[in-house]
Amino acid sequence: MKTEQPKKITSLYSPKEYTGYHIKIKVLLTCILIGFIMIVFRLFGLQVINGKTYQDLALNNRKQVIRTPSYRGEIYVDDGQTKITENVSSYSLYVFPKHFPSFQNKTKRKELFTKLKTQFDIDEITVLKALRKGRSNPYRPHLIQSDTAFSNIHYLAEHLSEFPGIIYLSTPKRYYHKGDVYSHITGYIRAISSRELANKSDLGYSSISVIGKLGIEAYYDLELRGKEGYKVQIIDTKNRVKDEFFPEAGKPEAGKNLILSIDSRIQDIVYQTMQGFPGGAVVTRPTTGEVLALYSYPSYDPNIFINKLKKAEFQKYIEAENNPFFNRVTQGEYPPSSVFKLILGLTATDVHSVNLDNYTQTCYGGLYVGPKFFKCEATHLQQNLYQAIANSCNVYFYHLGFDIGPQSIAKYAETYFNLGNITGIDLPYEKAGRIPDQKWKLENIGTFWWDGDTANFSIGQGYALVTIMQINTLTAAIANYGRAYKPHFLKAQYSLETGETFQEQPRELLNLPFSRSDISKVRRSMRYVVEWGTARRMENSRFSFAGKTGTAETFRGTEPHSWFTGFAPYNETPTDETIAVTVFVENAGHGGEVAAPFATAIIEGIFLYRNPLVVIKEKLQPWTSKQAKYQKWLNIRDEKRLPSNYFQ
Repeated sequence: MKTEQPKKITSLYSPKEYTGYHIKIKVLLTCILIGFIMIVFRLFGLQVINGKTYQDLALNNRKQVIRTPSYRGEIYVDDGQTKITENVSSYSLYVFPKHFPSFQNKTKRKELFTKLKTQFDIDEITVLKALRKGRSNPYRPHLIQSDTAFSNIHYLAEHLSEFPGIIYLSTPKRYYHKGDVYSHITGYIRAISSRELANKSDLGYSSISVIGKLGIEAYYDLELRGKEGYKVQIIDTKNRVKDEFFPEAGKPEAGKNLILSIDSRIQDIVYQTMQGFPGGAVVTRPTTGEVLALYSYPSYDPNIFINKLKKAEFQKYIEAENNPFFNRVTQGEYPPSSVFKLILGLTATDVHSVNLDNYTQTCYGGLYVGPKFFKCEATHLQQNLYQAIANSCNVYFYHLGFDIGPQSIAKYAETYFNLGNITGIDLPYEKAGRIPDQKWKLENIGTFWWDGDTANFSIGQGYALVTIMQINTLTAAIANYGRAYKPHFLKAQYSLETGETFQEQPRELLNLPFSRSDISKVRRSMRYVVEWGTARRMENSRFSFAGKTGTAETFRGTEPHSWFTGFAPYNETPTDETIAVTVFVENAGHGGEVAAPFATAIIEGIFLYRNPLVVIKEKLQPWTSKQAKYQKWLNIRDEKRLPSNYFQ
């Protein structure tokens, strides 16, 4: 039997085909290996070579950059030790629009509104307003509550995960010592508004900034505010702060401290004197222009702005009778009345070379100008300059005004006495007043200038308007024989960061073109006002001063405004002890009856250490008809008395 031989198994592929397949596998394996090696190198690069870089990038996704407020500089009176303002520790709450629950997440959003109301008493409208402000920059925090109770801050710190988008910052609040005494000097600060931020963002202001609104706080805001900083917070997914730090460039810089020229004792005297009637008073040093005291009544307490004042509440203050935010010393514009006669007396010597010793006029109680009779307060008969200023004789100055001419009066008042221009005092929103002329009347009233206008202009009535500060500067120039300096509060400023101190230097404002002899005659005339003229009841044998009364008609059926401006002590040569005092009381009556007693109270309080309230009662006593009218006011003042030993 024939045995079958096993069949030879042959490859499905030819040797040539097999070799090609083997190569493909090798290529595939090589590609896999190369890819693996690339992944390893990539991971090595990510973890080792660039690990720190990518770690920082990862952290950036969890970073929160927060602006931090700077330490606002403080304000001192002239001794450099007594603070008018002080920064008190406080915290405020802010919302980050970017991290606040969106409109799409209605449930979480509503829960957060409820929690904010329950825990912090922050209503939904307040938060919505802040969120609306943040539309343009959702990464910027916006204030929703200031001066938050520390217990609430502690609670928030422990429950941050429950309040996404809500943060707290240390924001020192501003406290004002004797707030209503200094309010028209210091002003106040408030959170910056959207409009202000849009205008000042390039100056370093942000949504957390506070900004000076009035007074020194506003005028020197850039010096006081310093430089805000920023800190970086690392937060986890539960809104918990894991770490925070200040970058070197993010450290805030404190603002500069300011030392003012204000004498706190004189300021207290002026404050006590002026309580009761709308008006203002200012005391300056003629030899330097330093403001020693300034007060406007009614005043306000800037501490009302420590907490966020609602718009409706703020509006009540604005709309209140005799707006307390209105600084009557620098913003009130009033007829200068007879105080203006000082300007005419000096102007006449330069325009027509009038010899003030020889120029006389006869007063018969008034003067006809055309068909109209312009009256005088009395029949003074023959008057020279000394008598005319002391008696405030209108007729004398009607004639003098016609001799000078309205154009020259306006020119000298504006060019040399700076009326119609601001004084440049370091307070915001100062008014310039008005010195009219023919052109002004034609453009603004629509009629020509008549002789009657010249008569009124010559005695400070009609269309002329001045500020209390302008009249004080004029008085300082006369006291200082023609030279006056720009009124200012700033005495020095120093940096807490560098220790550098900057001393303010006097800057000349007026340099009158009159001889010392002619100015001396006007000074002597002002002395006669107090000795035997319209303010004769103010004379004190222990102390001499000079001044000028003024009674400004209002033409509204109300009492006239009351003026007195003067300087003390009355010496031939002014010194650093010399002061210029100007008092103005709205709708109070004759200058010699009201403003003069007030000014006397200030002067005797300063130099004789007398209680100003006692002086006022003494000086008002002869006008018994006035006592009933002022008794209620005097009673109010009694409640505000200084300590009995204050003037001892």
